[in-house]
Amino acid sequence: MKYIPLILMLCGHFLLTNAQQGYALCDEFHADQRPWTFLGPINDSAHLADQHFGALKCFSVNPIDSNEMYIGSYTGGLFYTSDRGSNWTCLSDSYPIALCGIGDLIIDYSKIPHSLTIATGSSEGSYDVANQGILQSFDHGKSWIPRFPEGHELFTFDEVKIFALSPDSTANFLIYRFSSIMGYENT
Repeated sequence: MKYIPLILMLCGHFLLTNAQQGYALCDEFHADQRPWTFLGPINDSAHLADQHFGALKCFSVNPIDSNEMYIGSYTGGLFYTSDRGSNWTCLSDSYPIALCGIGDLIIDYSKIPHSLTIATGSSEGSYDVANQGILQSFDHGKSWIPRFPEGHELFTFDEVKIFALSPDSTANFLIYRFSSIMGYENT
């Protein structure tokens, strides 16, 4: 994370990362002394076998409308709610492989539908989850465009981390870490 200020100086204005959003949200909840409430993504505890589940890896809350949130899990996929967690929709069911972990995400809330950029895969815990690299969706998860770092193949077990994404559609830069390789892509 220490490289982000330098990257921001070199490349201009970028969207906040999910970690920066998370710190701000935690500060807000802590300041108000709000208790924690389970929000999901399991909507019906009587039908756990039919639900997607997994430990949460990343999240993003709409800075304008806090009812709208996205969460990514280690093995369960990408989820979305527009009612502050009362109901969740899995946006990653259209992936070509099952149980694709979401390692990081950046959401551009200025676009309707929101543009979604996710880093897939996970190397946490006792096993790795295969990834599909970096994917982008401009239709709220109905279809995904792969953004693989050059020279890497599908189904590797390297974890991908997104550091920053330019919101400027004329000069979209994606800055990422793929395994031990740091790089950027003009998307």
